[in-house]
Amino acid sequence: MSGSKTLKDSRIVNWFVVFSFFFLFTSQLTFISVAIIIFLFVVYFDEIKASVSEIDVAFLVFFALTIISSLFAKDKILASGSALLFVVYYIFFSVGRMISIDKESLCRFVLFFLILLALFGILFYVFPNIKFSVDIGEVKLVVIPPATDFEVGNSGIRSPSITPNPVIYSSIFLYFSTMLILWGLSLKQNSPFKAYLLVFSIILLIIIAMFTSNSRSLLLIFPVVLTLGLLMNGEKPKTLVIILGLLIVEILVGVYLSTPSVFTRIKTAILGSDYTSFSVRTDSYKKAIQLFIENPILGVGLMNFKHYVPYYFGPYVHSLYLSLLSETGILGTLAFFTIIVLIFRKFLQKFSNATWFKVGIISFITSFLLHGLVDNTMYVFSLGSLFWFFSGLLINENVA
Repeated sequence: MSGSKTLKDSRIVNWFVVFSFFFLFTSQLTFISVAIIIFLFVVYFDEIKASVSEIDVAFLVFFALTIISSLFAKDKILASGSALLFVVYYIFFSVGRMISIDKESLCRFVLFFLILLALFGILFYVFPNIKFSVDIGEVKLVVIPPATDFEVGNSGIRSPSITPNPVIYSSIFLYFSTMLILWGLSLKQNSPFKAYLLVFSIILLIIIAMFTSNSRSLLLIFPVVLTLGLLMNGEKPKTLVIILGLLIVEILVGVYLSTPSVFTRIKTAILGSDYTSFSVRTDSYKKAIQLFIENPILGVGLMNFKHYVPYYFGPYVHSLYLSLLSETGILGTLAFFTIIVLIFRKFLQKFSNATWFKVGIISFITSFLLHGLVDNTMYVFSLGSLFWFFSGLLINENVA
């Protein structure tokens, strides 16, 4: 019993979680993150078992529906394997809602990871042809491909940084930056200079991520979510003006530094013919809607969209919601949204006045769901795991 209490010490859990986050943020060796979270799941299993609620039932229903739909999929193994992915996501969610963790220490480490990503982003922006790998025999444990591997037409370098994919790189900044800015503002009372210096530094990291990845989602979604986060946190108009003004100035500087690549990226989106262009993505959205109409109840099976379209659309629909509709049908989509609604309902039942950390988590979830309009990062294991872990933290009564 005492051993279990020792393992649940917040300092020990902090280190476990931070170690797990490192591999998720870099999207390398994610099996280590899974092993850590499964270990914590076992440690907290008694509390998890005692707190079973309608959210757990909704997860079970969603999982059951995806398994059933996989029986009718073209690629049954891929569909059922993807369904099992949501079991892992459930484990991340369950650990997130039970652990005791120091929110400020967590934010410090997240900031450190963003700085690390930004430094690698600059490195790959300046030297786009370098690559790294860590091999054991014929097994490649860590693979960081050259940034030029991610060039699309003439759209410019889409630096993967230390991550193997530019979407992961830019999404990490999109999802976590509002939380870090709110953390910085929480220090205002003790040290206004330190608070605004931290906020300035975080926005600077955002700009670095923007011009090294040419991420349109980061450019468009982050200002919206940041504004909502500041309003929900009850920031004064003066603070809103200062931060948003600083953000606008730094965005203009970032756009200037990335010219002409940023305009080339926009031109590619409008006039291009590759999978990043509006016309091709619109075609894929039409195909997803058609598949949903033809398979309205259970869909065509998770990750099976690619069997119905040419590969240049990408392996999945670049929309979380059209992916759910076409691959899990109306039943799976309703089950998914039931989970999200129940999480928010439980949060609202317990927390009338949200702390800056909880508002930061809501900002994370909002960023993820808004991003889902134009992409599907739920299928990116590292990002999906982080989403469900923080969804659990949102209703965690041990973390204020």
